[in-house]
Formats: sequence, structure tokens, C-alpha cells
Amino acid sequence: MSIRIDDIILDDDATKAAISGTSGNLRLGGNGVDGDALLFPSDGDLNDDNSATFHLDGNGGNLWMGGNGKDGDLVISPSEASNNHDVNTATFHFDGNGGNLWMGGNGKDGDLVIFPSDASSNHDINTATFHFDGNGGNLWMGGNGKDGDLVIFPGDASSNHDINTATFHFDGNGGNLWMGGNGKDGDLVIFPGDASSNHDINTATFHFDGNGGNLWMGGNGKDGDLVIFPSNASSNHDINTATFHFDGNGGNLWMGGNGKDGDLVIFPSDAIDNHDINTATFHFDGNGGNLWMGGNGKDGDLVIFPSDASSNHDINTATFHFDGNGGNLWMGGNGKDGDLVIFPSDASDNHDINTATFHFDGNGGNLWMGGNGKDGDLVIFPSDASDNHDINTATFHFDGNGGNLWMGGNGTDGDIVLFPGSATNNHDTSQATIHMDANAGDITLSNADCAEDFTIDETAIAVPGSVMAIGKAGLLQASNKAYDKRVVGIISGAGDYKPGLVLDKQIGMENRSPIALMGKVYCLVTAEHNPIEVGDLLTSSDLPGHAMKAGDSQKAFGAVIGKALAPLDKGMGLIPVLVALQ
Repeated sequence: MSIRIDDIILDDDATKAAISGTSGNLRLGGNGVDGDALLFPSDGDLNDDNSATFHLDGNGGNLWMGGNGKDGDLVISPSEASNNHDVNTATFHFDGNGGNLWMGGNGKDGDLVIFPSDASSNHDINTATFHFDGNGGNLWMGGNGKDGDLVIFPGDASSNHDINTATFHFDGNGGNLWMGGNGKDGDLVIFPGDASSNHDINTATFHFDGNGGNLWMGGNGKDGDLVIFPSNASSNHDINTATFHFDGNGGNLWMGGNGKDGDLVIFPSDAIDNHDINTATFHFDGNGGNLWMGGNGKDGDLVIFPSDASSNHDINTATFHFDGNGGNLWMGGNGKDGDLVIFPSDASDNHDINTATFHFDGNGGNLWMGGNGKDGDLVIFPSDASDNHDINTATFHFDGNGGNLWMGGNGTDGDIVLFPGSATNNHDTSQATIHMDANAGDITLSNADCAEDFTIDETAIAVPGSVMAIGKAGLLQASNKAYDKRVVGIISGAGDYKPGLVLDKQIGMENRSPIALMGKVYCLVTAEHNPIEVGDLLTSSDLPGHAMKAGDSQKAFGAVIGKALAPLDKGMGLIPVLVALQ
């Protein structure tokens, strides 16, 4: 059966409703009347609007479809479709049961384009504020004076317009992505194409962990790299032009290059400007090749712990400690040998200590330099040197090949100053015991005499200040004869006078003592026969180890040991003597 309708007027007033075959339009409602079209299934009740499966609502401007046991789909086919009931050939399909919208395909570009109310044309895609691009696979939002946000709420949100309760927020104006919060863990998890499940987090190759605050990349056979390019890079897939590269396989961080200065700058929490490099407490300087740490009220320390340390914040258990405040480098200890070992570029093994050219030995307390074909020199320059590789301008030069020490010159006074352990200031030359003064050409010894070590007879009683004579075996004994021509001198070291220079020092030899050859020394003396006055010549006496006044000049010839520098009226004592063997 067929019905042809040319024109049907449903009311005397043709403006209320009409079906026009000529114009091909169906016009319903208007003029104070709600124009609805309701279609009912065969088992529906024409008087019950709720039993309709298709409802065009003129007042509400809505289209209600399906329900009441029916699948409400809207399926639109292109003009060249051969069958408008074959859903696979449709280019637009609202699927009520599946809750999906299918668009495009079958040679058509499925775009969803939404315009703001002030758009002058709803076909000019550049003025749209929302554009799902089927061919490009892109979603374009905002622009044209609109803020393109994508805001997603959890099922328990009380309002889907309160942005603070959203768990997912793409912020077009701010250029930010906000995820999680409000009791939800905001993770971003991306899987490779060969993942068997996109909900098994262990197989993901990219995981932003909101709760843990971590970014996990790579693994599962993938190389987790983070590569960032400058704005002028011609390709964002040419890793050699990147200025920032976290290399997951190599475990390296590459920064800078390609005309960029690769710096890593870290600021304390109280810094007011995180772009003012002078307030940073940690600065890796790519151009300068320096690491700057501390300052601005912070102590810049570098502390490294061994694997068996129970705490990596207990500085006493560290095996490596750069101390910014103290200006010290502490290495080793805690059962570790703190060595600093440097190898030349042609070394084949940087763990073979025998091929090193520079070795600070913590256990041995030694510094080993040179060897292995290298000249081990230590060269130090003054602050005003214009070139710290011009050896002629150095003020301090240990020459490994020549075996020489060069000091001073170039306007600098090259002195060697040695201090005793009791000195309180190692820059006060008056406290030094030995001072080689290059400008004056002097060697200053603060101690009193020049001595030479002799072997003492093991049966002899000999203490500092004793007068000694040569025995038959060539060993020294305490003198016990007046005017003894075998007398050799006085054992140095008694009283306040110590030897300034000791000759023939044989390390490890026993029963040896320094005998004063010249200078001042304290001597044991006796005044039992004659009182001693300042300036008297002294010789050996019958009292073992003691000197006396040389009253007989003929007997004294060849037996004088020195001249008294202090008197002794009677008895025995210890007086200073100027050594002068005659």
C-alpha cells in the first residue's frame, strides 16, 4: 500500500501545523502549541507518553529514544549506502545499549565540531571551540576566547561543576593536567602495543604514580628515555639535537650542548627566586664544568656511604665526605681504605693501581706520583700567575724526573719553615725550629749545637750532659780520668738545649747518642777541687762523666772540651758550656 500526501492542513490556521509534500518538511507546534512527535511500539499505550520509544520534544528541544525494552539507536547512512539498515555502512551511529557514539568510516571523516553561541558560522572549523578530528585522531578544545578544559568527576562527586572535586582536569588556560586527589590516586599509565593487558601496571612502560610521586619509565623490553628538545630543533626525534636526555639503558643524564648551557640548579625551600642562580645551594655548571654547592647559609657537603652503612645520614659512617664548611675532604675509615687514584688516558685498566700516575694512599699515608712513562711533578703557582702551565712562573716545583725541589723566584720568597709539635702557630717563624730563608740565604736552627752520633759501650752509664771518652774498642764510655786526652765531648740534649743538627744518624741502631761537636750544650761538672767561673776552660775529671776546671794548662793541652758559660762555686751541677775541643 502507498499513500501520497500533497498538502494536509490540520487546522484552519495553516501556521499551526502542516505536512507539505511540496517542500518536503514536517512542521509541528509553534504559536503557543508544543509540537511533539511520539512513536509507540505495537504494544504501547497511545495515551501514555512514557511508553513511547521515540519522542521528539518540541518544548524541551530533546530527542528521547529507546527504553521500555527497546534499543534506542540513531543510525544515519550516507546517500550512497545501498542498505540503510546495515549498521556497518552507517557514518553516524548513536548506540543506546552500548552507550557509544560511532562516527565516520566508510570513506567519511567522522568529526564532531561544536561552536560557541557567538560563532558567526557553524561550518567554519577554525571558529569552533570543540573539535573531535576523526582523520587526525585529535581532540581540539578552547581557543577563540574560550578556555578549553576537560574535567572528569568520580562517581561519588556531589557536583559535576565544582572543579575542586574533579579527579581529572585538563586546564587549557594554565596548560596543566591535574589528576587524582579527593581520595583518588592520580596515575597516568601507558602500555606498549604488545601488552597483553592494559590494567596490569607491571607491564606498563610509562607510569606516573600520583600516590608515590614517582615517574616509572621503560622496562619490559623498552628503553625508558626522557628526551627534551629546544624550540629551534628541526626534528624532535633526532636524539643528537636534544638538550636534555635521560637515558634509561645507559643510566645517564645528558644535558646541554647544541648551543645550550646544560646546568642543574637546585634551590633551598626559602629561596624567593628559583631563577636567581646566586641564591642556589646546588649548581652543576655545564659551561664552566663546575659543581657549586652550599652557600646562602647552607653547608655544601658531599657525603658518600658504603653499601653496608646502616644509615646514610650518619656522617661518621661515611667513607667519602667533602666538607664545605671545614673545606676538607675526608676519605676512607670505617674499615675502608681511603685512596685517591688517577690514571693517564692511555691506561688500559683504571683499577690496576700499578699503572696509576697519581695515588694518594690512605693506609700508607703516602702520595705516589709519576712513573709508567709519566713525569711526576708537583707545580704550584702564585695567585698573580697569568699561566698555570708555564713552569717558569711557578713558585713551587717538585721535579720527579730531575729529583729536585724548586721554590720561590718570580718575586716570591721561597722559604722552608719547619715547626715542632708544640708550636701554636705554624705561620709564626719565631716558633719554628728550622728555617731556610731564601732571601737572606740563611738556614736558621733554633736548637743549640751540632752533634754527631757515636756508639756507646752497652755497659756504660751515659746520660745527656755526660763527658765521654773513647775506649779501647772504639766505643764511648763515661770519662773517669782527669785531663784525659781520649775525651771526645759531651752528650747533647741536657737541660734546655737540644741538638740543632745531628750527623751520622743511623736509624734503627741501638746504643747510640749525639756527641756535641760545636755550639752550646749543658754539661755535668764538679767544683770539688776548684770553683768554676764563667770563661774557665773545662777538662775531664776523676768523677765519671763530669768535667772540671782545667787549672794546669800543660796537662789540659788536647784534653779541653769547652768553656764554661755559667759559674759553679762548689759541689756538682749542670751548667751551660760552649763546646771547643782542644
